[in-house]
Amino acid sequence: GELIAFGSRGEMPWGTGWRLLAWFGVAGVMNFSRLAMIGLAGERFVARLRTRLFKAIAKQPTEFFDSSENRTGALTQRLTMDTNVVGSVLTEGVSNGAKNIAQMLGSLAVMMYFSPTLTACIVVTLPPVAIAA
Repeated sequence: GELIAFGSRGEMPWGTGWRLLAWFGVAGVMNFSRLAMIGLAGERFVARLRTRLFKAIAKQPTEFFDSSENRTGALTQRLTMDTNVVGSVLTEGVSNGAKNIAQMLGSLAVMMYFSPTLTACIVVTLPPVAIAA
């Protein structure tokens, strides 16, 4: 509340401002680390998936490549595009899911700190409302 009410007192709460800036800096570093680690894991996953699929395609008999739907160019394109799509869906889904769960738990903790009664009311009424929507 100090930053919001500083205008009425005519003074700037520099200590609170610097603490807030430090928290934003920490949050930025943590978000960058999360994205970098998830990105690296996703690239490694896609590389392993692409290698396994290529080995599976290479083991096919010659007749497999003679059909019109299994031409080499089409298989190469599908190999590249499909593995990229699967990798991006998995990495973005895992990353966003973990971030959303952490935000939800953090929000619940802050809500419990300020008003346990109101938080309990919200936790009890939110699931039925979400299901009914």
